[in-house]
Amino acid sequence: MHVVYPRHMRPCAKMRCEETAAASVAVRYADRTAIVDALSTERDPNLLDLCEAHASRLTAPMGWRLLDQRPALQGAEVQVPA
Repeated sequence: MHVVYPRHMRPCAKMRCEETAAASVAVRYADRTAIVDALSTERDPNLLDLCEAHASRLTAPMGWRLLDQRPALQGAEVQVPA
């Protein structure tokens, strides 16, 4: 069964979190990059939807880059040492 949530009601993907999703995270394995962006228009099974608190606390694995492209933080980049 496929459940369709309205954009304003999509839940955070973190277990036990009851907050509404505020950001979508994409992972590009080829260049070891995690990208946090504004919540996608529609739910995409290839993206991880997170609430504001979890998106803001997200860290990249060692050797990966974390790009935060949410409008308020446009261009912020965190490089994790290899």
